[in-house]
Amino acid sequence: MPVQTIIYFRDGKEYVLDASQVLFFEAAGDRTYAQTREHIYRVKHRLYVLETLLPGNFLRVSKSAIVNVDEILSFATLVGTTGVVEFKGSPKKLHISRAYIKALRSALGRRRKVAKNVTEGEIVRERKTKKTMWWRTTAARISAGIVFLVASALVLLNVFGVITLGVNIGILVALAALAIVALYSMFHMFWIGFFFIAATIVTIMNANGIVFDLTGAAIGNIYIVAALLSIAFHILFKRSTFNLGIGVGGDSSASFGNSVKYFEDEFDRASLECNFGGIKAYFENATPKHGEARIDVECNFGEIELYLPKNWRVVDRTHAAFGDSREKGEPVFNANSPTVTIVGEVNFGSLRIVYI
Repeated sequence: MPVQTIIYFRDGKEYVLDASQVLFFEAAGDRTYAQTREHIYRVKHRLYVLETLLPGNFLRVSKSAIVNVDEILSFATLVGTTGVVEFKGSPKKLHISRAYIKALRSALGRRRKVAKNVTEGEIVRERKTKKTMWWRTTAARISAGIVFLVASALVLLNVFGVITLGVNIGILVALAALAIVALYSMFHMFWIGFFFIAATIVTIMNANGIVFDLTGAAIGNIYIVAALLSIAFHILFKRSTFNLGIGVGGDSSASFGNSVKYFEDEFDRASLECNFGGIKAYFENATPKHGEARIDVECNFGEIELYLPKNWRVVDRTHAAFGDSREKGEPVFNANSPTVTIVGEVNFGSLRIVYI
């Protein structure tokens, strides 16, 4: 018979909470955490044990998470990837695995039938969306807009015979835009972007007879070389901010997948790196050493979510290239609040700072 009370641990103390207060349970490494609206707790039980203890409104939604279905505000399925749920009265989010989406939909359907007095704002909304992050930054939108306006103007001038070139003007404009992005990527040591864009430029030039005379097999080998060079340069010439390893802190990385990191100790530096994936990092139970700390982030084609105490003074010094940095919630700090500086790069991705 499921029980509704479990022992929770926080700041060296034991707590007894009703299970209804928990939004979700999540495993990270060899530890299990319980997330409520206000706090993060440790629990001793593994997820497979919690499944036998929790009431029926809790559902496994991934290998590393169990969610309280009654506390879900919205549910979205992301095209070609996973799903994400948001919770009532909380900025926290939880990613779910595709294998569990059908079970979650069924559970939400049963909740709709039972809940007679649910307000419109609490009805679960399913929506399909593509994660197109690059256009969100104002500067990126303006730059991209100018490039496409110029391109469209040149193409029209070529079509009406105002200007005539031996090569399609649209191809030249596309090559110029790609070259600019490639050089920008090289300058910021974003090697994946640089080498794959360079390979794309070679492919376009070959297809339009500008230079080269390569076969399809040769083009395929060029992309293989681009992948190998990306890995090599990433290892050899990685940004120094992510290799210093100074101080007490921690790091986390995610490539082609999702990762979760809980910081619980005193720290003065932490590093988070995301390539074609997602990272969630919780700092509620962490303490900046001597009142100051630094978080290094590197996000390439992905999303990093930082959950920070609202009483921290946060200085965002990240640089976004076709990406964005957003804040959710209102910080409340004073002269005695610790200062945390976030530095790094966001390339074709998103950094989300959530105050809890």
